Amino acid sequence: MARKVKWLMAVIIGVVIVWSALWFGASIAAGKVIDRVEQRSVRMGRDVSCNERRVSGYPFHLEVSCQSAGLDARDRGIVADIDAVRSVALLYKPGHVIAEADGPLTMTLSPAAGLSGELIGSWKSARSSVSAGISGLKRASFVAEDIDVSATAESGLGGLEHLTLQGAQLHLRPNPEVGADFDVALNLNEILTTRLGKLLPEMDLALLATARNVGEALGFDPDQLLRNWLASGGALDIEQLNFSSLGFIANASGPVSISQDGSVSGQVKLEITGIDNLPDLVASIAPRYRQNAEQIATTFSALSGNNPDGKVTIPLSLRNGIVSAGLLPIGRIPNLF
Repeated sequence: MARKVKWLMAVIIGVVIVWSALWFGASIAAGKVIDRVEQRSVRMGRDVSCNERRVSGYPFHLEVSCQSAGLDARDRGIVADIDAVRSVALLYKPGHVIAEADGPLTMTLSPAAGLSGELIGSWKSARSSVSAGISGLKRASFVAEDIDVSATAESGLGGLEHLTLQGAQLHLRPNPEVGADFDVALNLNEILTTRLGKLLPEMDLALLATARNVGEALGFDPDQLLRNWLASGGALDIEQLNFSSLGFIANASGPVSISQDGSVSGQVKLEITGIDNLPDLVASIAPRYRQNAEQIATTFSALSGNNPDGKVTIPLSLRNGIVSAGLLPIGRIPNLF
């Protein structure tokens, strides 16, 4: 009996030693990965920094924390600094990493980013979760609550002064039917914007879509991922793109494609509830366009045949950003980039 106990104790001690060696090896490897990321960013003309780095979490997870972090990508017109950032990897679940960030975030944009000015953001909580393999990210999620973004007085962000969101969620996952496609889910709740001293009405936005021909994984380079997807046709099947504000609700669905210069083309079915509220909504944002909104509301109601349920259904054609209802051009979607 005593011999069995000794063997059991020896096995336990051996497992602890091996596990400890694995943990410390993983902690050293994590530090080297961060070093390589920082070195690679410098070679690309950018600077990614993790200040006062600390590795902890023994024995069951690996946590890497930065007292503060920064990004200097002047070639893209972005300089950003953020307070504490923490990432946690579970050793018994390889490839799964959870990260959290504490505000505030200060971001300075220059014309190279297509915008200019300084933004200061804070939030109640912000967390991301990613699952990665050898080829890159397989799944990614981002969830944040009570987001508050302010622009400095000298900002040139089109008059934007203040933005709040009750919640924001973004989820990416492989399509269960076609491995090279990725499903996208986006939700922005209770959006409030102050522009040129005026508080705009509360808005909600939701998107469910499938991006076609993305690849087997998301990769580790977002810029290259976007370029490859656009080069393959930039196909996006929209299941639901929902916008609501002041009793006006619009839902779009259908296949679209995004060109390499950012213009949108496709065929979309637009369903609108509360079309009579469109003029008030437009007037609350840009009063001078109220008359145009009234004309669009009247035209859409006529095209729909004035359905008794109050829902207006319009097939729309998009060609290089030009939006048409039948043969009638009704607007233009600016290039996305």
